[in-house]
Amino acid sequence: MEETNDIYNDVTQMIQFKNQMQNAIDFFNMQDPIFNKAIISQFKSTISTINNKLMSECHHDYEEDYIDISDTKTIHINYCRNCLSTFPIA
Repeated sequence: MEETNDIYNDVTQMIQFKNQMQNAIDFFNMQDPIFNKAIISQFKSTISTINNKLMSECHHDYEEDYIDISDTKTIHINYCRNCLSTFPIA
């Protein structure tokens, strides 16, 4: 049981860090995306690494849902309730 809690804590921390990195990318893009190109690229690479780690370490709890993408259109999605990763619809 303790290992499951450790994995949950690790996944939670990875998600929080990933969100912080995305917020930083958004900030740098608003400031000067050309000047900050190198750091934005580094942060995107880190987010990609985190996504790969989440895919392999999370104990996925799959959920299917529909999301509105406009007033007249929805799309069918499959995601993990724990790490929020998305997966193809089978």
